[in-house]
Parts: sequence; C-alpha cells; structure tokens
Amino acid sequence: MRVVEKFLDRLSVFSCFMFTVYFVLHEFNANYGLISSSLLLALLAKYLIIEVAIFFLWILIFRNYKRAILLTFITIFWYFFFGAIHDRIKANIAAGFFRSHTFLYLLIATFILAVILFIRRRQFIASCVKYLTVFSALLFLWEFGHLFVNIIMRNERKNNLVYPIPLTKSEMSINVKPDIFYIVLDSYAGFGTLSEDFGYHDPVFESFLKEKNFYVADKSISNYPLTPFSVASTLSMQYLDLSQDTLTSVSAKDMLRATIAVSYAIVPPLLAANQYKIYNYSIFDFKQFPALNKNYFGSIAKRLIDEQTIEGRFKKYLLWKFSAPATKKWRSSYIHEFINSNFNGLVTAANLSDTSARFVYCHVMLPHEPYFFKANGDLWSDSSKYDKRHPKKRFIEQTTYTNRRLIEIINVIMKSRTKPYVIILQGDHGFRDFESINERQKIFQNLSAFYFSDKDYRLLYNSISNVNTFRVIFNKYLNTRYPLLADSAVYLRDTAFNFEHAGIIR
Repeated sequence: MRVVEKFLDRLSVFSCFMFTVYFVLHEFNANYGLISSSLLLALLAKYLIIEVAIFFLWILIFRNYKRAILLTFITIFWYFFFGAIHDRIKANIAAGFFRSHTFLYLLIATFILAVILFIRRRQFIASCVKYLTVFSALLFLWEFGHLFVNIIMRNERKNNLVYPIPLTKSEMSINVKPDIFYIVLDSYAGFGTLSEDFGYHDPVFESFLKEKNFYVADKSISNYPLTPFSVASTLSMQYLDLSQDTLTSVSAKDMLRATIAVSYAIVPPLLAANQYKIYNYSIFDFKQFPALNKNYFGSIAKRLIDEQTIEGRFKKYLLWKFSAPATKKWRSSYIHEFINSNFNGLVTAANLSDTSARFVYCHVMLPHEPYFFKANGDLWSDSSKYDKRHPKKRFIEQTTYTNRRLIEIINVIMKSRTKPYVIILQGDHGFRDFESINERQKIFQNLSAFYFSDKDYRLLYNSISNVNTFRVIFNKYLNTRYPLLADSAVYLRDTAFNFEHAGIIR
C-alpha cells in the first residue's frame, strides 16, 4: 500500500500535465484526420508552457507543491473548458448578464478564491491530489487508447464529403483549349434579388456585361449557403455527403471537413491532367496547388481547439475592443490579403505571355461582410471590425464598389486576347443578412455570369446552379460527357445568420 502511495505521490506532480495532454489528445481524436500532428504538438507545447508558468506562480504564492498542483489543476480546467461552459450557458439562458463573459470571469475568480480559502486543511489537499492523479492518469490512458483505435481503423476516412471522379484526358489540341478565369465573388447576390429586395440596379455594370456578351443566368442559385461547402461542391462537381447533424447545426468541425474537401476537389487536378497551368489566387489551398497568397480558412484547425480556451475566446470576442490600432491593422491586412492580392494575381496571370492553357481561380471577399467600402472606394470610418448595422445599405455600397473593380479587371483580361477563353463570375452564395425566416431561400440566389469567347451558350440555362458550372465547361471544351445534376439548394443551419441568431428558428 505504501508503494502505491509513494508512486501516486511522485506521479501527482504530473497529474495536471497529464490532464493537458488528455485535453489536446481528446480534441485530436474527436477531429481525427482533420488536425495535423505538427499542429497537435505545437498546441501541446504552448499549453504545457502556460501550465508550467501557472504551477510556479502558485508555488511562489503558497510554497507548497500539493496546493500548487491542486490550484494548477483547477486553473487549467477553467482555462480549457471556458468555451464549452460558456456555450452551455448561452444555450440555456435566453439573454442578460449571465450570458456575458464578465459573469463567467467573475464566476471563475470567485471559485478559485473559494478553493484557496478552503484548502487550508492538509489532509483534504492530499486526498484531492491523489484523486486528481488517478483521474488524470485514467483520462490520459483512455485517449491514447482512442488514438490507437483511430489509427488502426483509419477513421480519417469518415471525413470524406465527396466521392472520387476519374480524371478525364481530352485529345483536343492545347491550342484550342481555352484559358479559364474563375472569379468567385463572396456573397454576391443575383440581380433579381438585388432588384426585388434591395430596390437596386447598377445600370453601368449590367450594361457592361451585356455589351461584352456575357450570359447572365437570371435564376441561378448556389447549392449551399456557406463558402467552404459551396466551393467544395462546385469544384468537386457534386453534392456533398453530409450528415443530418451537419444540416441541423453546422459546427467548426463541419467547416473544417468542407475546407479539406475543397483541397481534394477534382477540378484543379483534372485540368492539370489536361496540360493546364493552375494559378490559385483564392482563399483556399488545393492539395497540389496551395493558395498563392493566403488561405482564409487555414486557421480553422487551430481555432477548433484554441477557441475552446479562455485565451482563445478572449482574443476572438474581446481583444479587438481594447485596441483600435490593432483593428485598423487587421482591416488593412484583410483588404490586402483577401481582396487586393487576389485581384492583382488574377490580372498578372491573365497578362502572362506563355501559350499554355491556364486555369486561374480568383476568390475575393467582396461584397461579403465586413462592409469596408463605400461605392466610390472610400472606407467607412467604423468598418474596422464586423459591423452588421444597416447591412443592406452597406452591402449595396460594397456591391457597387465590387462592380467597378470587376469592370476594370474584365477589360484587362479581354484586352488583346487571341486564343479561346472563358470568364466565370460567380457568387458562392447570396446575401445572408435577411431578418425573416420567410426570406431564407433568398440566401442561395447568386450571380452567375459566363463569357465564352465563341459566344456559343447553348449548354447554359437560366436556372443553372454552381454544382453544374464545370460539368458544362468540361462538356463544352474538353468533350467530356458529365451528366448535369438536379439543381437544388441545401440549407445548412448556422446561428451566425441574422434570422437564426435572432432565435426565429429553433
């Protein structure tokens, strides 16, 4: 018995550290196949450093390592589970002070203070530390067992949202294969929606498209209302295999799965197999063709774990409120990384003098929120962070600004081009900040405008949805025979939508 007690006493120093390993491994196992081992190790190292600092702080205060172990365990518990506890509170309390970060910070401080006042009894401390040591060791061993099962069963395959499509090689000469410029405008609504719901027409832009002989699909729709799902579906040329849980409530894990589905999408490798050069000026990485600027969704895997912690939640929801210079710097970086750099890359790729066929994917965060731009390109003074006040007004201003940029860029692409080419302007979804449940279907109504240099639009139709975009392109230009899929919209419930956030849908 003494041997066991001695072992537990020595092991107790590592109990809170075992708990940290458990937390990171638990998240890794829960999202197996979505989080890289390098990220796992980086986060583990970060959390252990934080925990060591907390441990020595309590040692300095109490000069007793068992008290320090107990308080470190309690502190680190709140650190890791702050997000989960806060989410549970918000799910069960409608509104008010008890939903706030302030309440939870006060609760944590009160709890730790109560523990400090209560742990004067040494026998109580020793018993607690033994219990926590055994508890941490069991959790630690359980997650290692879970990891072993995941590896043996190859559970990463459960994350597949698309089925493989064979690569088709065309026998057509490289000289007749068109350059393809795929320009995704995030949240660009269809002209019908802009007219009916916003009372908005941009005669300059609409006349420009008409004069340039674009085919505008008047009743086009996106297949999903969230960017990673929409782009994964479009570039995989198929609907996604989603569970009922995902349809009911989209989680960060679901977003990450969709982002990975984009990286494995069939369109880039299929074009590469047909001697196309791939230029990825988008917000996504492809497996063989990473984003040439910055991956907008590259931090999801890290945030999946980090935003459960008190530190992560503070950074996400509160830090920007205390630092005006930081938010202005963030705005400047956002505009550079997710708008200007990708537009500039598109223009650069369009002006290359080599004769190889090229596929240029440009994805810009326009006219998507945050609403930075007025119609003339000036910045709103209060646009440093997400601002959903007057969303329709600012959305229209930013849409007008987007149109002016597009006119300039399309003129550059079309200038002095001699070989066949295709330009696709497409919203990955439409405007999503409607207030009423009755307007929910409108979030799918998007812009889809096509330019074929031979002006032969017989394969296109007014109600085309994004999933059929490249089926049409490949059937026309690479002589493939992909059947067109039924055009439908798949709703994914996201509480960030205004009508969801307001609690209209339960």
